[in-house]
Amino acid sequence: MGNIKDLLLKKYMVLNSESLNKETLFNEITELLMNTNAIEDKQIFLDALNKRESLGTTNVGNGIAIPHARSETIKQPALVMIRSKSGIQYGNEDEQPVHLVFVIAIPQDAQNEHLEILSRLSGLLMHQSFVDALMHAKTKKAILEIIEKYTNINEQVSSEDKTIPLVLAVTACPTGIAHTYMAAEALENAGKEMAVNIKVETNGSTGVMNTLTQEDIDTCEGIIIASDKSVEVSRFSEKPVLFTNVQQGIHQPETLIQQILNHEVPVYYDQSKSKSNKKEYFNIYNHLMNGVSNVLPFLIAYGVFTSFANLIGNGFNNTSAYMIATVLQSVGSIAMMMVLPVMSGFIASSIADRPALMPGIVGGLMAYLGVSVDYLLYGSSYMSSSGIIGAIIIGLVTGYLMLLLKKLTSWIPYYIEGIRPMLIYPAFGLILVGVISLLFNPYLAVLNSYIGTYLENISGFPAILLGCALGGMMAVDMGGPFNKTAYILGLCALTYSTTGGNAIMASVMLGGMVPPLVISLASVLFRKKFTVENRKEAFKNTCMGLAFISEAAIPYADEDPNTVIPACSIAAAVAGGLSQLFGCAINVPHGGIAVFAIASHPLMYLAALVCGTLTGALILGILKKNI
Repeated sequence: MGNIKDLLLKKYMVLNSESLNKETLFNEITELLMNTNAIEDKQIFLDALNKRESLGTTNVGNGIAIPHARSETIKQPALVMIRSKSGIQYGNEDEQPVHLVFVIAIPQDAQNEHLEILSRLSGLLMHQSFVDALMHAKTKKAILEIIEKYTNINEQVSSEDKTIPLVLAVTACPTGIAHTYMAAEALENAGKEMAVNIKVETNGSTGVMNTLTQEDIDTCEGIIIASDKSVEVSRFSEKPVLFTNVQQGIHQPETLIQQILNHEVPVYYDQSKSKSNKKEYFNIYNHLMNGVSNVLPFLIAYGVFTSFANLIGNGFNNTSAYMIATVLQSVGSIAMMMVLPVMSGFIASSIADRPALMPGIVGGLMAYLGVSVDYLLYGSSYMSSSGIIGAIIIGLVTGYLMLLLKKLTSWIPYYIEGIRPMLIYPAFGLILVGVISLLFNPYLAVLNSYIGTYLENISGFPAILLGCALGGMMAVDMGGPFNKTAYILGLCALTYSTTGGNAIMASVMLGGMVPPLVISLASVLFRKKFTVENRKEAFKNTCMGLAFISEAAIPYADEDPNTVIPACSIAAAVAGGLSQLFGCAINVPHGGIAVFAIASHPLMYLAALVCGTLTGALILGILKKNI
């Protein structure tokens, strides 16, 4: 029942429709099905089409519509194809005309078969080459051949035919919100276009999904690692592995897959057994991003809890409110206290895997507390925190120390191999990290204090310029290296608990909020410059922007980078600079609009966001061409 080839007959095709709008189109479809004896009553079928349309438009974008109906008047299932070269006005006048229409007509007692057909048809229509082929086909026979060809490709890929090469991929980004899944979708679509079996494992914010099995790994041609943070790769030892960043996964999926198929990728050997991939050890950016991605939940929790604690404590003048606020503030502060140890631990584990996690966490905690030789000799009055600088350096040092420890103990015979992870790594690793932390924490604390003093005193034009620069960096690649670098700088500044440091975090947060808001506002003010699908996303972009998730603007930047990126970057720079000019500061690292209430000068902070958003929307409206 769900086979498209069996339902789309030549008698159900119209290759040159003269319908001008949805009403005349539905009448044409009804007449066609009545004349082919597929329905009994024209009006009942027409009402069924319109009833479905009243629930929401069946215009799926890209010049395609898929109206469908299930009714007792339908005698036999049918799939109708209507093609219009001139275009059919399917909705409002400013919406993109529809050129290709598929109509699914299913009898009332057919249960949910129409959903299966809709799913298969939607899968085919994701291929732009399939749509283009249908639009240029000259005969009904050619239409059927095109559908059969692409249906066979989809069925072969979905059934993972062993005669078709299998390519595996792993996608990951520091936040695991947008890039991870965009790269996965791009690779999967490219695989279908190239008639290649592809399975993509995503390391997103919700955890690892679609995990690659050992059977997958054993039978694949190779693996693509499109990631901006460390992922587990030892399982791919002795297989061809292509290491690249997540942006390449989004923009160049066909090239990556072809490199695997052409055997242009070197065989990867587990780093613990080989010297072949030493450069990965020194990929400092990836190690830092691994630390940042794992502390984001702590930062978000701290921001939201602190904000609500302030709102409740200041808004309700009673004992119960005070107690609730105290609990929220305490729990949030504990979450924030975990940030430096967790960051240090995951930086270390990114370098030397799981054995480095515990020593890294303890080293980060020692950096946070300021434990040093002076503390051991003279007491707690000599504790001085080395802050985020100390945590990052201790995390990196711990990782490389654990690599050295692995190498030094590699001679241990296999039959007592178990003492390495159970005794040597935790005990000797912690001793080494503890000694280094005790010795170097005082010097790192001095550096930390010097930076804190500088941030406290920064003001005037340099502060405004810094706000513009960090705000612009947050928007220039929306989740990429510049964005994450700016966020790390903001986070570093925030840990000093100074007015200047908090002001820097305020600029960074606005810079990350602005891009989706610019897209949303521009799509409302300049409707003719955006497609129907883009305008439908306005509410989602608004929500994502207010939640401080700049990645929501990525699809628009990919679609039109020459206008979207400059507009968003300028807008974010304006917002960041105005935040500094207005003297705004915020003492939490995440939360978006939820934490505006606890910002210094909250109304001016909101004004900076509005001014930046409006500036970007106007620039985008000027630069972007009409659809």
